[in-house]
Amino acid sequence: REIYRAHVEYDPLEQTYIFKILGNGFTQYMVRILVGYMFEIYRGRETLDTIQMLYDTKDRKYVHTKVTAEGLYLYQVNYKK
Repeated sequence: REIYRAHVEYDPLEQTYIFKILGNGFTQYMVRILVGYMFEIYRGRETLDTIQMLYDTKDRKYVHTKVTAEGLYLYQVNYKK
């Protein structure tokens, strides 16, 4: 699976973060793990190198954070012919 783009913005009116992740497919819990690590990076508890290491090793034993599924939803699916 490949992530092409990841973007986050904060909506002060709704007091919520909006994550937009574009890729060619996602494994189970992939988005929840990515979002969890983005919050950990923001808090200074992790670095971008951690996400790269997880991607390179493909070993979930190193995953120690993920967000709950509450509030996450699939927005759009595009199929290329």
